[in-house]
Amino acid sequence: MLGDWDFNVRFLQRYEIGVIHDTLAYYHDREQAGNGDYASSVSGKAHLHEFYDNLLRNEWLRNDIASGRTGIGVWSNQAPALWDLTWDIRKEIKDNKFRLFRKK
Repeated sequence: MLGDWDFNVRFLQRYEIGVIHDTLAYYHDREQAGNGDYASSVSGKAHLHEFYDNLLRNEWLRNDIASGRTGIGVWSNQAPALWDLTWDIRKEIKDNKFRLFRKK
């Protein structure tokens, strides 16, 4: 679980990744599969996805602390808070409650 994410981050730390503009694969979520063996790791096994996501973020953060640098560990641990903030702002904009400047 999350092995592809871990691999991609480690690969990107050492090598360049190019862009292929052709469609080579399609992503789909198997929500209909429920909670069995064929369920998506994001929906049907969310507790495991969250567990391994936390392990990876902690490992990356420990590596940042040990190296004395700000890297993927710091940024990946800040990302969830920024994602939540983005959704809160989008909801306020949708509900017409968001104001960048207050009206006088």
